Amino acid sequence: KVKITKIDPKTNRVSASVKALTEDPYSSIEKKYKVGEIYEGTVTKLMDYGAFVRIQEGIEGLIHNSQLDWVNRNIKPSKVLSVSQKINFKIVNIEKDTKRISLSYKDTLDNPWNKIRENIGKEVKIKINNITDKAIFAELVESGLTGMLHYKEISFEENVEDLKKFKKNEIITAKIIEVK
Repeated sequence: KVKITKIDPKTNRVSASVKALTEDPYSSIEKKYKVGEIYEGTVTKLMDYGAFVRIQEGIEGLIHNSQLDWVNRNIKPSKVLSVSQKINFKIVNIEKDTKRISLSYKDTLDNPWNKIRENIGKEVKIKINNITDKAIFAELVESGLTGMLHYKEISFEENVEDLKKFKKNEIITAKIIEVK
């Protein structure tokens, strides 16, 4: 069965559609799915810019790379997800007219930044990634987040030369004093 969608007498062509026999899944999408809610779907395709997820038959959404991971905004989707994987996602936006749905994977995971805020004033282990002329940039061993240790916070002398005492990949103890 098909539905005739167009007849062109000039070219003697008839256009037909199978999908026109069923209701467009986007026509009542706002009744079934709500922005801000969490649902389960299946990853269908991984691209450089994000991952497509089947929400239901005939409806897919996109998780942009920036919505995959709390720590790395430009992470490759294949480092986080795989095709046919069932995942939870949060609906960020529904554009019914253009049939686009924006999703977030990271919003279904614990935000490590919230946990770090709980650790303000506490000592943590950090692994030095880089030493510049004014600061040390280091990864917090427990969370993978990157922080900065300014040379003025190394000692009470506030001497920039103190930076030379440290080496890349060295693990040291520091106290979190601020989270921006």
